[in-house]
Amino acid sequence: MSTEKDVIISARGLKKSFGTGDSQQVIFENLNLDIYRGDFTIIMGSSGAGKSTLMYSLSGMDRPTAGTVHFAGKEITK
Repeated sequence: MSTEKDVIISARGLKKSFGTGDSQQVIFENLNLDIYRGDFTIIMGSSGAGKSTLMYSLSGMDRPTAGTVHFAGKEITK
């Protein structure tokens, strides 16, 4: 019997920024994350830290500026 958990959400090289040129605001970058099936995962941080922006990117509700997100093995950032 295998004890290895299935990865349900996988993010690689995730970046989200707003604006253009010199006025670009980077919310997060070079983010790598695996969330496993059946695990309880908490995203914590202060107000304005990018928690909701990260959740939108992981759920496919918003596209990241760079990087990929896979849900159940299927890329959702195309």
